[in-house]
Amino acid sequence: MSIFLQTARRRRLLVVIEVQRLDSTLGEAAQLDTSWTATGAKDGKMQIARTTMREPVTAPDFEGLAGAHGRALARLSQDVADGVRSLDGSGS
Repeated sequence: MSIFLQTARRRRLLVVIEVQRLDSTLGEAAQLDTSWTATGAKDGKMQIARTTMREPVTAPDFEGLAGAHGRALARLSQDVADGVRSLDGSGS
C-alpha cells in the first residue's frame, strides 16, 4: 500500500506500508506485522520502521476479532503518524 500526500503543485510525502503478516484466531487475537517507510519529497528525509503487535480480542466472536483488527490498525496508523511528524520536526 502506498499513500501520497499531495498539494496541487507537488507531492509532499510518500508512505509505503508492507504487510508482512496479518493473522487472526477467533476467540484469541489478531496479529499484525508491517514494515513501513515515510519519505519527505522536499528534502528526502526518511523514517523507516517496523510495527509488530498482537491485539487480544474482547469477545469470543467475529465482532471481537474485528475489533482487535481495528485496534491493531489504529496502532499502526499512530506509529506512521508519529514517524511522519518526526520528518517535519513537529514532534509527536
